[in-house]
Amino acid sequence: MLFIAILVLLSGCIQSQTQENGQRAVDQTKNQTAYGEQISFETDDRFLIFGTYYPKENARPVILLHMLSRDRHTYDEFAKILNEKYAVLSIDLRGHGQSITSNSLRKTRWEEFSDDDFRDMVKDVKGAKEFFISRGVDANNLAVIGASIGANTALNYASEDDDVKAVVLLSPGLDYGGVKTEEAMKKYRGKALIMAGERDTESARDSRKLKEVAGDRAELKIYSGDEHGTELLFRYDTIEIILKWLQEN
Repeated sequence: MLFIAILVLLSGCIQSQTQENGQRAVDQTKNQTAYGEQISFETDDRFLIFGTYYPKENARPVILLHMLSRDRHTYDEFAKILNEKYAVLSIDLRGHGQSITSNSLRKTRWEEFSDDDFRDMVKDVKGAKEFFISRGVDANNLAVIGASIGANTALNYASEDDDVKAVVLLSPGLDYGGVKTEEAMKKYRGKALIMAGERDTESARDSRKLKEVAGDRAELKIYSGDEHGTELLFRYDTIEIILKWLQEN
């Protein structure tokens, strides 16, 4: 009887441990689903770029580009909202966040960048598109959302890639770090949504100029405050407008 009792006790412990392990696996899966998958890829000039990928089967791909001195995690909550309908990839632009390893294996940060280095960030966007393709995502109806210098980078990349059909520009400027936008807007053939704060004086002025250049290819939203770039998210009605605009464009 003692032997049988021991077997029953051991069986109960094993079952409890199995259930605990199973629950841990479920929780881990939920966590990966909620927060995306950390990925990395190498650009054409061999810069190692890190990102967070939020997959969505048979969905339009969206790339997120952050502001100067920030990283991809400024988009975490927004990316989850977008992921309800879109496949989303937010990246640390070169010199930011985890993306600091250059082709020489030297740690390279944005504070050391020349204007040429900032202009090379378009290669990070190209790499992000190629990452989507490597995962079997159809990237011929691509949308890119950028903030501040990320907005300028988004527009410059879009002006060279006809697969980009929509860009959302949060607080763009005519020239951030040598990344200029006026000629890029003239070349870009897709649609643009431009957002800025009225008291973010330089960006509001430059946003109006970009709207003037784009004509009916662009929609302009100027808000009353001084928020800049991703600070515009979760303020006013910006997210609702972005989601509706993406559906229509």
